[in-house]
Amino acid sequence: MKRILLSLICFLTINVHAQIPIITQGFEAADPWSYTPYPAFFDFSANGDIWTTTTAQQTMTAASGANFLGFQDLENPNGNPPYNGNYWHYITMMTMPIPQPSPGDLKLSFKYFSHELDGSDYMAYEVQLNNDTTWHSNWVSFIDTTYAFSEFLDKNTGAWVTHVVDLPDTVNFVRLRLGAKQNGGNDWGGFDDIQLFFSTGDLTPPSITSVDIINDLTINVNFDESVTGANIDVPGYSVASSLLNQSANAMTVNLSTPLVDGDYFDLIVSNFSDSLGNISQVDTFQNLVHNDHIGNLVITEINYNDPGNYDNLEYFEIYNNGSTSYPLGGLEFNEGISITFPEFILEPDSFAIIAKAAFFMSADCGALPYGCGFQTYFGFAPDFEMGSGSLSNGGEDLVCLNTVGDTIMYVDYDDANGWPTSADGGGYSITLCDPNADANDPANWSLAGSVIPASDPSSSTLTALGLASYPEYYANPGSACPIGDIVPPAIANYYVYNADTIIVVFNELIANSGTISGVNVNTTIIQNDTLVIALSSSLLVGQSYILTIDATEDFSSNAMSSNDIEVFFNNTIANLLITEIMYDDPGYYDNLEFIEVLNNEAFDVELGGLVFTDGFDYTFPQATLLAGERIIVSRTPYTGTSGGCDTLPYGCGFQTFFGVAPDYEWDHLTSSLSGAEDITIENTEGTVLAYVNYNNISPWPNAYGNGHSIQFCDLSSNNNDATNWTLSSTSQGIYTGTAGSDVPTEIFANPGTNGCILGCIDPIATNYDSAAQTDDGSCVYPAIVDGCTDSTAYNYNPIATNDDGSCIFVQGCVLGTVYVSEAHGSGSPEDYIEVHNQGATDCSLVGFKLDDAQPATDYTFGLDAIIPAGGYWLGYEDMATSSIYDASGSLINSSIVGSFSSGLSSGGDIVNFEDPNANSIVANLGSSTPGGLAHAFDSTGSFVCMTNPTPGSANDPCAVLGCTDITADNYDPSATFDNGTCTYSVAPMVNLFFSEAAEGGGNNKYLEIYNPTSDTVS
Repeated sequence: MKRILLSLICFLTINVHAQIPIITQGFEAADPWSYTPYPAFFDFSANGDIWTTTTAQQTMTAASGANFLGFQDLENPNGNPPYNGNYWHYITMMTMPIPQPSPGDLKLSFKYFSHELDGSDYMAYEVQLNNDTTWHSNWVSFIDTTYAFSEFLDKNTGAWVTHVVDLPDTVNFVRLRLGAKQNGGNDWGGFDDIQLFFSTGDLTPPSITSVDIINDLTINVNFDESVTGANIDVPGYSVASSLLNQSANAMTVNLSTPLVDGDYFDLIVSNFSDSLGNISQVDTFQNLVHNDHIGNLVITEINYNDPGNYDNLEYFEIYNNGSTSYPLGGLEFNEGISITFPEFILEPDSFAIIAKAAFFMSADCGALPYGCGFQTYFGFAPDFEMGSGSLSNGGEDLVCLNTVGDTIMYVDYDDANGWPTSADGGGYSITLCDPNADANDPANWSLAGSVIPASDPSSSTLTALGLASYPEYYANPGSACPIGDIVPPAIANYYVYNADTIIVVFNELIANSGTISGVNVNTTIIQNDTLVIALSSSLLVGQSYILTIDATEDFSSNAMSSNDIEVFFNNTIANLLITEIMYDDPGYYDNLEFIEVLNNEAFDVELGGLVFTDGFDYTFPQATLLAGERIIVSRTPYTGTSGGCDTLPYGCGFQTFFGVAPDYEWDHLTSSLSGAEDITIENTEGTVLAYVNYNNISPWPNAYGNGHSIQFCDLSSNNNDATNWTLSSTSQGIYTGTAGSDVPTEIFANPGTNGCILGCIDPIATNYDSAAQTDDGSCVYPAIVDGCTDSTAYNYNPIATNDDGSCIFVQGCVLGTVYVSEAHGSGSPEDYIEVHNQGATDCSLVGFKLDDAQPATDYTFGLDAIIPAGGYWLGYEDMATSSIYDASGSLINSSIVGSFSSGLSSGGDIVNFEDPNANSIVANLGSSTPGGLAHAFDSTGSFVCMTNPTPGSANDPCAVLGCTDITADNYDPSATFDNGTCTYSVAPMVNLFFSEAAEGGGNNKYLEIYNPTSDTVS
């Protein structure tokens, strides 16, 4: 049985006021006190966003009459300029002259309603007592409540409240401004019944402060002052008696028949007055409910982090584990999520589903009949929707109380600590199959055992939901757990091992491989949950293969339905350069962001299967990047209704502004480029083909939100050297319109082209151009250029025409004269190795090797690795180039080809340094320390000490580890580096108590601890 009622309490009051009115405004058509709103009223009530007069909004109706001024989501209402912005919205009432001499006590009153305003959300007023036009506060971002006639209002009244301002009786004019500053859809408010009047005493009739249901036969009605009596009516029930207490400010109502558990009812109080004869005619309290039913409800299923875009498949399930019907009306979840149940009877052995509300605020989701949510995927409507909040992805408490405060259901679920982890974004719900088991013991919960196919498996629907890879979901909404293993195996992971082998990993042990098509299969090998597919024909580099796997069975003979997976093999080694980055553009959505990639080789490069592994996730489809050509990878445009982006042919993004389509796009919902990011391109074997670790602080050019991209010009230099990057200088025009920022901003970028300034960059040339960023081959040299003309020399100068005897010939380095002097395995800076030449002459490292294993195979030094006397070679993990520093630590060459790729473990590792004859010195790294100290070594590989990182220069003095806090019990004055061992004497924690707590979604939960004593407590 269902009877859905609004779960709220409305206060409908008709009062008789004995006063001398001057002027009123209740937002009815004929009300005389005129006003001016700022900004102009808007109404996006279909999306819950308003600043206008209205008859109803959320839980609010007018305090009197039909209309009131309501507001919700003022900062970003439907994303629609010009209303966007974090500023005050207000109405300014017409200046009113006050007759003098005053016939009575001058007062101003208004009613306001606030619902759960939080953080920086406020309601306020200001009164001025003159005929001027200036105000004490700026009413944009600032309200000064130190002014006598200005005040912030209560943030959560839950009902209409009358606020009265006592004004000086001698003033000649009164001006009033009322307003609110608020963001978000879960809080709202309103104003009504503004009055300016004269009063000569207590002219306010009594009002009801609360109604308390004591039990199923007794109700208390509480007044704000003593009353002489009242009439009580409870429709549907008989009132046996109604008795005032001794103070006459509370009345006990005794019923002849008990309240029905879970049944909503009204209570009407009429004709009550105070001792001065101020009469309130009627107060109606609607939708009261009592429920102390004793039964057995259990939370039996939770789906808390679906892998979709909006987490809108979230739901949990409750089960009536008792033998009698259970009325749900009035039960309330007040932790984790918020819902108060309407009238609903849950029969024995039955389930009820509480789901997150569907998302409609994008073009794709808005086109679906039921939006992006539970009903669209599972094919049926949930029994209830969450009122606010969502299920935490990291686990939280779900607590249900009845109307007398008893805990009916409680689960403290988690995504770790013994709870099933695959439910955290893996496409599974978790289930309590035995409703009699302890619901807070993670051992009693398991991953759902049923596979539910999407009710609409079309690509457009699943893509809108963000579940294109999830045509099936492991869940049992509204049903019991299946008995036995009825779930077929599913593909958990897959990858190409090499050109002749594909690995497919399932989520359970498999009994047979099924049928495989799309590639030429030689043999298959089953290794527990892993299927090894050996091919008879090698995979071609960069080519897309659609591998179809069908009828793979587990050991319970459950056969998997057909699955298509796309695989690539691409072991390409090529010099790809990241040549332009647009990050944090000035628009609303950061959807101008893009990366430009250049093929800096003389041959074409197959892109298929190459992957962006840092910054954002993107795998290239089958395609070829021609030699010397550039491609653009941009963020997908925003196409939702916010800001009118759904009206633009290409949405709010790259193509709309630049006028050309990008070559490739990554999903704007998954990631954006921050002000500091690693951008990495790898092949399918994990080899890094391009890497840039940009930042928005010096020495990197700062393009953070200012309309510039950054560009890389010298294609022969280190792609990750900040000094080789500049701000783009090519204007693309002003960024405005629905896709633009609040302030029109000029955009400087060169997507798909070389925007660098061309010219001669060689200072020796006669036409050297200091402004040039890229050499265009135009350099002109004197007829005679002195220099070394021997191509075998270290300092060979290819443009020299006259050998001046300056040639330098370098001998090979000697192991022990060169050695690993410093290494760093974790923290900031990241993994690096430093090699020092302690000899008196320059030497060549050609043929030397580095690795974290023996023998060394990871990195071999080339001909360009010449290390000067007393100097250093420095390499960072996975970098395309490394650097040479002189004895003073000054950088002299940042373009040494290659670096090591075997990462140094923070838990301890080795650095094996081998000469060309396979002789080696092995340096042993211990565990990394807090704060990221480096390991220093001597020429034999022996560990010397931990030291402050000094990559590319002489090692710092050894760090003395210990406690450096002088207030600690174990302070060590000799320590130069704090190792986190400080201990403190802590006084017993006394006289502390929790003074405030709040629940809410996201980061709105908090606890407040109060120390009422004069002592400081640690």
